[in-house]
Amino acid sequence: DRRLSELGLKARETREAPWGKPKRADEAWRGDEFNTLAIEKLLESCFFVQHCRDNATSLSEPQWWSMVHILAVFGKPGRNKIHEFSQPYPRYTERETEQKIAEALKAGEKEIGPHTCLFIQQNLGFSCPDDCLAKKEGAKSPAGLAAKLAALGVFNLTDLGNAERLVRRHGKNIRYSEERRRWLIWHGKVWEWDFGAKVMSLAKETARNILREAADEKDDDQRKELVKHAVRSESEARLTAMVNLAQSEPGIPVQNKELNSNPWFFNCLNGTVNLRTGELLPHNREDLITIRVPVNYDPMAPCKLWLEFLDQVTGGNTELAQYLQRAVGYSLTGDMRAQALFFSLWSRQ
Repeated sequence: DRRLSELGLKARETREAPWGKPKRADEAWRGDEFNTLAIEKLLESCFFVQHCRDNATSLSEPQWWSMVHILAVFGKPGRNKIHEFSQPYPRYTERETEQKIAEALKAGEKEIGPHTCLFIQQNLGFSCPDDCLAKKEGAKSPAGLAAKLAALGVFNLTDLGNAERLVRRHGKNIRYSEERRRWLIWHGKVWEWDFGAKVMSLAKETARNILREAADEKDDDQRKELVKHAVRSESEARLTAMVNLAQSEPGIPVQNKELNSNPWFFNCLNGTVNLRTGELLPHNREDLITIRVPVNYDPMAPCKLWLEFLDQVTGGNTELAQYLQRAVGYSLTGDMRAQALFFSLWSRQ
């Protein structure tokens, strides 16, 4: 606790685990990282929440309200998920949804807590199958089940556990190429090769965040172990091990053939141009593009200099100018089906 205090972190008071009926909605759950994991576990295991997600366009008001009640206790990640599941409904409004979230949290403050499995069955007419994980685990509510599964998913105090921490925090923005033995980092518009040890910086940030895990830990003994592990994790050997082990974590390895694999995508500052259609698409990390030109795409932009150049070098020959335009356009793509190689020849005459 003293070490946490020195770093400006305060350990939370010890309390009972939240998979019974929570004392208060704002006391039962941890930080955003834990809540995000809990929601992932909930979506994997709870048939009722899956039903609410998959039938969002026609979900009854009582079932929707119960879904709000369940997810609201998971802080900001829960609020975001409520809006995501509610938006397909034809009469969805952000304002009304926020009001319902506030009502659910207020109900939690009155010790009502998230809706239980029994309430959902008796009042909403939704019965989970016999192999429902909540029944097997003895959880009374979907929210309780999620918290229990998330708690079981807490990372080990090992190098591998640290690698898993790194991937959970930053995995969507990092990839590793074994062929080039180098990391890639997503910067919002393009994947860039890591020539500045930026992934190591992310590893340092991940190691320091273990102290925040300690601040969130209920159990005194476990909190002390987390603090010790956090200090050990800041050594060069432990940081290097974290980065090395993360290279093979699921979703991280990428092959060179996967990079820039769409020959018709041309990456610009303001988006990715589909050269087949001329459509400007949002930058997308899933495209795995590592190249970007330093200009904005504007389909209505004038090209006076280019047209003057074509006219000058072709002597006004329209057919030749069109040929040059096709050649340059073909060269702009990554498509090689034409098997064409262009040579520019000139003379003093």
